[in-house]
Amino acid sequence: MNIQVANYDSDRDLEAVKRLWHEIGWLRDNSETEQTLLQTELDLGPVRVARIEDATESIAMGANAILQYMDSELPLAAVTGVGTSWVARKRGLARRVTARLIADMAAEGAALSMLGIFDQGYYDRLGFGTGSYDHRVSVQPQDLCVPLPQRAPNRLSSADWEEMHACRMRRMKRHGYVTFTSPTATQCESIRDDRFGFGFRDKANEALTHYLWCRTDDFESGPYHVISMVYENHRQLLELLGTLKSLEDQVQLVTLFEPPDIQLQDLVSRPFYRLATLNEGKFGTGIRSYAVWQARICNLHACLKETRLECEPLRFNLDLKDPIAEFLDDTQPWRGVAGQYVVTLANESEVEQGNVANLPTLTATVGAFTRLWLGVRPATGLVATDQLNGPPELLTQLDSAFRLPAPSWDWHF
Repeated sequence: MNIQVANYDSDRDLEAVKRLWHEIGWLRDNSETEQTLLQTELDLGPVRVARIEDATESIAMGANAILQYMDSELPLAAVTGVGTSWVARKRGLARRVTARLIADMAAEGAALSMLGIFDQGYYDRLGFGTGSYDHRVSVQPQDLCVPLPQRAPNRLSSADWEEMHACRMRRMKRHGYVTFTSPTATQCESIRDDRFGFGFRDKANEALTHYLWCRTDDFESGPYHVISMVYENHRQLLELLGTLKSLEDQVQLVTLFEPPDIQLQDLVSRPFYRLATLNEGKFGTGIRSYAVWQARICNLHACLKETRLECEPLRFNLDLKDPIAEFLDDTQPWRGVAGQYVVTLANESEVEQGNVANLPTLTATVGAFTRLWLGVRPATGLVATDQLNGPPELLTQLDSAFRLPAPSWDWHF
C-alpha cells in the first residue's frame, strides 16, 4: 500500500477534504456557511495530509500560537484538528500526519505543541501528556449571586470577529493560557449562525474591552454555552457574569468554563439543592471536570530557558524518551527530543546534553516531563500514574521546585 504524507495542496486535496469532513461530522451540511468555515480553518495555519494510492484520506491542521508560561511567552504549535476518512481507519494515518505537522512546526521554531483530545491515550504515542482539568459549570442564571450590570451590553455578531480578536489579545492571561496569533482563529469561532455575543466598550475610545461569545441550539430557553469569556480584570469578569444573570427571566441554563483563580461555586446560590433536584437532562446543573487537552515539549532548551523557579539550584540528569520518531520519515530534520541531558532548575534554569556521573537521574517520557514542567501534577504523583521515575529525594526536590499554579489553556480548540 502506497501511503504518502505531504503538504496540503488546495487544487489536489480540497474536494477529498470536503468529503472527509462530511464523513466525520465536521460539516453539518453543504451550505455556504459550512463551506466558509472549512476554508477558513484551512487558511488558519499549516496543513498536512496523508494519501493512500493518491487519494487524500487523512488531515492534520495547525496554527501558530503563544503559550503563557508564568511571566514568559513561548511559541506554540497548536494542532487544531485531526481527521481520517471512513475507509482509512486503523492504518496509522492520523498519527503519521500529525507527527509530520508537529515536526515541521517544531523545525520552524515551536517550543511545544498542544491539542484537544477526542479521548485519552491516542496521542500519548506522539509524546503528549495530559493537561489539567477544565471545570465546566452549568448554572441557572437566576442562581448567580452577582450584581446586574449598571449599563447595557453591546450586541456582538460574526461581523465583529476582528475587534473580538484584538480584545482577546489584550485579555488577562494566566499560566497555561493559549493565544492564537492570527485573527483567523477568532473568525473560525464566529462563522456559524448559532453564535452570538455581548460586549462592553471603553467609554473614552469605544474599544471593546470585555465580552462573552456564546452558542445555543435553542435561543428561547437555552442552554446558552459560553465559548469564550474575555476580560482584562476581575471587575469586568463580574460584569460579564452579571450579563448572564440578566437573562434569568427566559434562559433556563448557561454553561461556562471556570476561570483560573476563581471558584464559581462562591457565586452560585444553593448549588447542592440544584444538584439534588436538577442534576440530569437538558437543564441539569452542576460542575463537571475533565482533562481534554494534552501538550508536549518540542524544544527542551527553549522551554528551560524560560523556566524561572523560586528554589535552590537543583541539578540532575534527565533521561528523556520520545516516541514520535517512530512516526516520522528519516528525512525529517526534527525527530523529537529524546536524549541524555543535564538539567539545572533555578531562577535561571538551563539544560545541556550529556550525563554527569555523580548526579541523580530522572527518567521520563517527554509527555510525563511536560506535565511536570507545566505544573499539571507533582513528580511524586506522576511516579504512580505516568512514565516518570527517579530517586525519592530527587522527586521530593522536584515537587518543591515546580510549585506552579495549575495550567489553564483558556482558548479551547
